[in-house]
Amino acid sequence: FLQAILAIFVVVGLCDAVLRRRHTELLLLAAGLVYLSDFHFGTRFFSVDSAIYLLPFFLLGVVLFRRAAELSREFFWLMPVLVAALGAGVFWNVLLYIDTGVFSADKRDLQSLAFGGAVCALAMMWLPRVPLLERLSPYAFTIYLYHIFGTSGTRMFCDAVGVEMVEPRLALSLLGGLVLPVVVHKAALVNPVCSRLILGR
Repeated sequence: FLQAILAIFVVVGLCDAVLRRRHTELLLLAAGLVYLSDFHFGTRFFSVDSAIYLLPFFLLGVVLFRRAAELSREFFWLMPVLVAALGAGVFWNVLLYIDTGVFSADKRDLQSLAFGGAVCALAMMWLPRVPLLERLSPYAFTIYLYHIFGTSGTRMFCDAVGVEMVEPRLALSLLGGLVLPVVVHKAALVNPVCSRLILGR
């Protein structure tokens, strides 16, 4: 996943530099068409095939972020379209299951793209804003990268002190997975070298 994300960062970053952050919607359309095609690079180098799978969803997020003001004004018309796309994806999969007894094994099919894209768009545009989570948003990628150290450390601590109940282990692991990366993020910002090595900036 990290290799695929890095490949996406490089490609989208270069496209943004060349196109001056314009025509992102066309890039999203092109990424969707490649996603639905049977194109594969035929190599596992830098997980480029996984990058093809993730790219439409990444670009959808970019478009929703950059066009947030315009899209919010059109949400009354967009919401039925997104709900219809979500429903169509579910209905298609249900029909496939009824017909074959299994869900589609193809990760890059139209119903998955419609369902996943609609869910992501509805979540970004419709779910309420949570101030506490917004305060964590600057650390989101750091949390994603380094949460495992907090959760693993918390789990080892629980094992050492004999905490076996699921509920406190879950609560402590969640807390550790959030707090430790935030501490690492703030500490890394103090030194430019550490910031570049740990945070990539």
